[in-house]
Amino acid sequence: MHIMWINEPADFTGGCEQYIFQTANSLKKKKYKNTLLYDVEGAISPKFLKIFDSAFPIVDIQRQIKEAKPDVIYIHRLAGKKILDFIQSGIPTIRFFHDHKLFCLREHKYRTLSHETCTKPMGLRCYPCLGFINRAPQGIKLKFVHSLKKEQRWNHKLSAYIVASQYMKSHLIAHGFEEDKIKVIPLYAQPPQSGNEFAREEKTLLFAGQLLRGKGLDTLLEALSIAKTGPQLWVAGEGHQKDMFMELCTKFELHDRVRFLGKKSSLDEYYQKCSCVIVPSRTPETFALIGPEAMRYQTPVIACDVGGIRDWLQHEKTGLLVPANHPKKLAAAIDQIIENKEMRIQMGAHAQQSYYDKFTPEKHIAELSAFFEGLK
Repeated sequence: MHIMWINEPADFTGGCEQYIFQTANSLKKKKYKNTLLYDVEGAISPKFLKIFDSAFPIVDIQRQIKEAKPDVIYIHRLAGKKILDFIQSGIPTIRFFHDHKLFCLREHKYRTLSHETCTKPMGLRCYPCLGFINRAPQGIKLKFVHSLKKEQRWNHKLSAYIVASQYMKSHLIAHGFEEDKIKVIPLYAQPPQSGNEFAREEKTLLFAGQLLRGKGLDTLLEALSIAKTGPQLWVAGEGHQKDMFMELCTKFELHDRVRFLGKKSSLDEYYQKCSCVIVPSRTPETFALIGPEAMRYQTPVIACDVGGIRDWLQHEKTGLLVPANHPKKLAAAIDQIIENKEMRIQMGAHAQQSYYDKFTPEKHIAELSAFFEGLK
């Protein structure tokens, strides 16, 4: 089978691109042929391109499809009207929705002023939220509901849609996408790189992600100041709001307990050493792969109950769920995990078993391959 992958960047710019690279590599081992079309003005990496049998900048879509003769077109990041050229080819055309870019004017799905998680479909209610005002390199960029709704209607014409969580499936349905065309295939993490004997730092927590308000690090820092057990925190990641979080560390007198690690190419070492991973997002995560990544190392997770978190976190079995934007309840959950080592060990064991049951590469590739074959 020949898959034509469509993605604007051809580089390791984010989780979407990591997924494309790893999944194309796995399909290649199953004798699939992989072609990539990318935006010539986007980021390009020779290492990223190397995994594909052929790769070309998007120039003349109809001609490129005709010459490549793919069996399936698999779209990821692609903005604007170009998607219609792929749909009109007559070849089964699927899109994986990785984020909220098509469903939120500000892309983050939390309210600008109150910082509350947004669970509503996009509509006129988005204007009072001020979500239509976005930062841009040249200053401010305005987005409008009617423009995104038009783009959604173009995407309605796709042969099928893939999402990673039940949350994202319901979100597509709320925006007029046909339920029968939506396939939920959970994301996956690579197998653990070591055995099951881990030297844990009993009071050390791990946060990993972009340093942006939507990821909820501000809530976590306040929770840290409230927690009775005096936990330590590793923060892995970078982002343009890092200074704001550093100021919060000063406000809450946490500088001796919070260590900013910067962006890490691998978090395996930290998953193995920490006692718990914290996912304090107020943005409704479309999946949050950090969960299964931690779980494979028998590391329980405390996460805010938003978006697709429940697709992998079973409350009081593989971790703990808390409401978003609630530092006191997050602090209580942190204290509960740290004070109860036996519970932590049991949760870790259940977490690892859940990883092997649901979130391995083999599981994902088998489901994806079967789905592709069913479209022929």
